Amino acid sequence: MDEIWRPIPDYEGLYDASSQGCIKSHPRPSTRGGILKPAQCKDGYRRVVLWKNGISESRTVHSLVLEAFRGKCPKGMEACHGKLGRGNDSIDNLEWKTKQQNNHDDKRRDRSKGNKFTPDQIVEIRQKSAAGVSQAALAKEYDTYKSYIGQIVRQEVWADLEEVV
Repeated sequence: MDEIWRPIPDYEGLYDASSQGCIKSHPRPSTRGGILKPAQCKDGYRRVVLWKNGISESRTVHSLVLEAFRGKCPKGMEACHGKLGRGNDSIDNLEWKTKQQNNHDDKRRDRSKGNKFTPDQIVEIRQKSAAGVSQAALAKEYDTYKSYIGQIVRQEVWADLEEVV
């Protein structure tokens, strides 16, 4: 899929968001412009700082991409990642949802407990287990509990991931 760029609402002429989850600045007297390097936050979200009229604002990349491609956040909704997780800010992995819907998704993916695994790691764990690597060895390799590896393998957590693998 080709990368498509659209202006970010309230920052038209200053910043654009891409369909692949990138943010770029337009050239102006204070900057050469170009792709911004987001900060990776502890909560798994990527953030950038946007400037307008001498005032800075820190924003999540996924919310900016959604606003550029789907419009401003509807009342009572929030920017949510889909099955590919927080590491993927492409428009195909984003949507507006209510907080309740987002919390339900987080529980299904076991993000509500602070789980730091990515979808790729979950797939890798399941593949290694199917190839005969013990749950104890996987727990040691991924620095987690053997019981949690068992839940991943049995699809008691991240159950919906199989659909996109």
